[in-house]
Amino acid sequence: MDSPRIVARNRHDDGIDAWGVVRATPGTALAGAVRGYASYWERTASFTARRELASTAVVLIVNLGDVLELCDGRGDVLRLGPGEGFVAGIHTATAISRSTGTQAGVHVFLTRATLSRLLGMPLEHLLNRCVDLEAVLGPGIRSLCQRLGETADAQFRFALLERAIIQRLAEAPAPDAAMLHAERRLASASPPPVAALAAELDLSRQHFARRFRETTGRTAPTAAAARLWRAR
Repeated sequence: MDSPRIVARNRHDDGIDAWGVVRATPGTALAGAVRGYASYWERTASFTARRELASTAVVLIVNLGDVLELCDGRGDVLRLGPGEGFVAGIHTATAISRSTGTQAGVHVFLTRATLSRLLGMPLEHLLNRCVDLEAVLGPGIRSLCQRLGETADAQFRFALLERAIIQRLAEAPAPDAAMLHAERRLASASPPPVAALAAELDLSRQHFARRFRETTGRTAPTAAAARLWRAR
């Protein structure tokens, strides 16, 4: 089994703000489930708050720097110290992240289906929410976060994350293939009407709507509308 492959190392320093990031693609075992990894740091004097716009992407980050404060799309505030992480679901509202001006951490870029399997919960429960990683994965996640903070080697961090994700997914139920197929159809250039898609899968509209929302974290009409926004 191959390991994550580093594909980019970028740095910036304009005398006011500075940052560095190492990016990697996953090994073949997680191809299609994980989109990538990033190990990063930043020091900013021009700002300490960042506006996170509404997005259909999901987030898993472990904080390895100073205290990070998050205000999610529901207005709930989460404070994370070093070695603590969070997951965030689809956001239809703006979120805010605040730091002391210095940050460091690792970011795992997951598909929505993969995050749902890792957490063992429908993604609709994470809509507009940022949730402490330990609250959804249990206290066993502490040792992984601690090990991530004990090394500055990005490749080693990515390998630790990859092994942990592979183990977790091996114990998780398989994704709902029918709903993932439906999501791809709705994102296509010529998506079918939702009612026709439900009939194609031999499901009632109510059953289809519930399974689609649980699997993807959004409604089928919202998924179809997202295609129009991407086309603009």
